[in-house]
Amino acid sequence: MGGHTVSGREAYQERLEAQVEKWQARIDMLKAKADVAKADAKIDLYEQIEELEKMQADARNKLEQLRNATEDSWEDMREGFEQAWQELAGAMNTAIGRF
Repeated sequence: MGGHTVSGREAYQERLEAQVEKWQARIDMLKAKADVAKADAKIDLYEQIEELEKMQADARNKLEQLRNATEDSWEDMREGFEQAWQELAGAMNTAIGRF
C-alpha cells in the first residue's frame, strides 16, 4: 500500500495551524466590528484587538518553533508547548468573549 500517511506530529501541527487560522478570522471579524463602533468604544476595542494580535503572533512563533524542532527534541518540546498553548487558547477565548 503506497500513499502518504500523516504522522501524529504532522496531524498535531495541522490542528494547531487550523486553530491559529480560526483565531485570525475572529480577529479580522472583530476589527470589522471595531471599525463601525462609536468613537469612545473604538479605542477600547482596538486596544483589545492589539492584545489579541500579540497573542496570535505568540501562537505563530510557538508553532514555528515546534515545526522546526528535530525529531528528538519534538516530544520534549511538545510537553512544555502544550501548557503554553492551553494558556494562550484560554486567554484568546476570554479576550474574544469580551466582545
